[in-house]
Amino acid sequence: MKRIVITFIGVMVAATSLMAQEEQSSSKTQKHAQRTPEERAKEMTTRLKEELNLTDQQSEELYAIHLKYAEERKGVLDAGKEEREAQRTEIKSINDKQKAEMKTVLTEEQVAKLDQMQEERMQKRGNRPHRGSERRGRG
Repeated sequence: MKRIVITFIGVMVAATSLMAQEEQSSSKTQKHAQRTPEERAKEMTTRLKEELNLTDQQSEELYAIHLKYAEERKGVLDAGKEEREAQRTEIKSINDKQKAEMKTVLTEEQVAKLDQMQEERMQKRGNRPHRGSERRGRG
């Protein structure tokens, strides 16, 4: 009888722990997804200002660029397209236009550092599957 009680308690503790982790993970994802285009633009501009040593003028111009394209991306995602691949293609096109426009504001050194940062981020990410694909059995 003691074994059953101890096993039951162990299972309950493990289940509670797993539920707490899943809840925490989903709340982070929801917070990330619920950010407004303004919040996203401000966050990106602040990060780049620190990492690329931007001038105030460059920061203002990049904020406007980030805001413009964050709103475009939100429009694409909110459109509720059925086909994910079409969304990805459109988002990639928006990202490419944003990067080209950003390069008109940045110095050559800042562009080189931005490219390096993006390359490092891609290497760090590695060959991870897309978000959620493991849970759906695709990864």
